[in-house]
Amino acid sequence: MSAPAGPQYYVRLGTQLIGPMTLEQLVHLRNVGRLQPFHSISADGKTWQPASSLSELFPIQTAPATPSGAPQGTSSSVPPAVQDLWYYLDKNNNQLGPIPQTELVRLYQTQEINKDTLVWKPGLQNWECLEIALPELTAPISSKRRYRKSRSAKKAVVIVMAGVIAFLLSLLGLAWWLWWPRQLDAETIFHSNYKSVPLLIGEDAHGSGFIIEITRKKGKRWFIVTNKHVIRALQEAMGEPIKPTLPYRPKWKVIFFEKSDGRTLYVSPSDGILVSYMHRDADVALIECTGLINQLEERGIRPLRLASREHVVRPGVELVVIGHPGLGGIDDPVAMTYTKGQVAGPEREINGLRYYQLQVPAAPGNSGGPVLDMTGQVIAIVTMGVRDNNQGQFNFALHLKYLYELLDDVP
Repeated sequence: MSAPAGPQYYVRLGTQLIGPMTLEQLVHLRNVGRLQPFHSISADGKTWQPASSLSELFPIQTAPATPSGAPQGTSSSVPPAVQDLWYYLDKNNNQLGPIPQTELVRLYQTQEINKDTLVWKPGLQNWECLEIALPELTAPISSKRRYRKSRSAKKAVVIVMAGVIAFLLSLLGLAWWLWWPRQLDAETIFHSNYKSVPLLIGEDAHGSGFIIEITRKKGKRWFIVTNKHVIRALQEAMGEPIKPTLPYRPKWKVIFFEKSDGRTLYVSPSDGILVSYMHRDADVALIECTGLINQLEERGIRPLRLASREHVVRPGVELVVIGHPGLGGIDDPVAMTYTKGQVAGPEREINGLRYYQLQVPAAPGNSGGPVLDMTGQVIAIVTMGVRDNNQGQFNFALHLKYLYELLDDVP
């Protein structure tokens, strides 16, 4: 069989490669609408150009490569499908196209071309700037339209800003509700915190304490805060040295009350507590119980919340004291108690140390226990009472600054 006469062509129709084909076959593709001027065509399968460049196929003169002139002819000689295809010159005067008018509009809207870009399409006598070739595309918006658009934009901004402000206000309200200290009643404060107020007990001595948490280089650490005089009374009762080398493991016990009935107890193991720090001047000491964190948390015991170092306690502030004022024997401890009172007067200095005078019932066993305000935070440490004609009504609590001074020494 002899080879087909005439040149052979390859055509790209989207992702489809067709060929080799004769000119007659290409004409057939064109006539049925499958072949358009913007499709790529090649005579050797390597060099490609628009199908519109084949004059036998599309009998029009293509756009020139420079803006010096344009194809001759009238729109009447140009097929309708070709009339909607445009060529344009980029910033380097490179001829690009053909592209449909919708793509030309997109290029203008995305500012890839501008109103001065030279364009041409079949039917135009010369290259024209876009502003002249498509005046409806580049025409300025009327002042009325601009005003309406500006007013709509401003209205949208106002609506968005109002929404943002409302959202921020709702967040602030939620934050206030979650974090702002709320006033509680004394019973609620007691039931929320009694588990964290252990009983420190020896043969013939006892006192109170409370759990706190700090985070240092060694990680999270838990301590029982109490008075130095409570620890010394326990040392004496158990025959321990009065001035042992710190830290040391005591012989006396630390008992936690798991239920408010005072009967469900957890006695901490002797290897779980360690007397670690004592203030040089003030009546405050720290007993580390970090090794018991898991056991205590399983029993619902958590650290109490401390007021800040700069917290000011004013006269008349209501307060709650939790502690262990009495004892019925090591095997029969009385239930812990809470009493409500108030700060009886301004801050006082005794022997160079700062105290608050409290009008609240308390007994020697309360020593070392927490003084909480009505938001549930610790504001002072029960330390000593006025014995003469007092009947336990007037007592003194140590300022928290001395506890913070002791915590500053914890690595």
